[in-house]
Amino acid sequence: MRVTRYVLAAALLATLQIPPMTAQTLESLRRSEKTGEGLIDITVQYAFVMPTEAGAAPDKHLQAMDAGRTLLYAAAGKECPLLLATIAESCRLLRLAVQSQMQRYQGPQPPTITMSGSATFRITPK
Repeated sequence: MRVTRYVLAAALLATLQIPPMTAQTLESLRRSEKTGEGLIDITVQYAFVMPTEAGAAPDKHLQAMDAGRTLLYAAAGKECPLLLATIAESCRLLRLAVQSQMQRYQGPQPPTITMSGSATFRITPK
């Protein structure tokens, strides 16, 4: 049941609308890339642990990992709009790394999936 909730949450997050870049932001980004002036790289790290069901089939664990990656991608997708609303004149994603790791425990504790990621954005400050 827990895996199903994560898949549903991931599907919901995947449908969120991320505002498109404006023409002004795109022009600013092109200008900054040509000159290389004033560009700053910002790296953001994400991490969370997802519980899974003990004894669940391997495909259920894979579905949970898919849901976790979807959450990480959604978080990275929201970062440029946040930067543009606060400190950035322009923003673009340079790198995104996502990792997942299954942790099995001895005894009654159910296994968990640790999800982590990092995203690097290149901005022009306001």
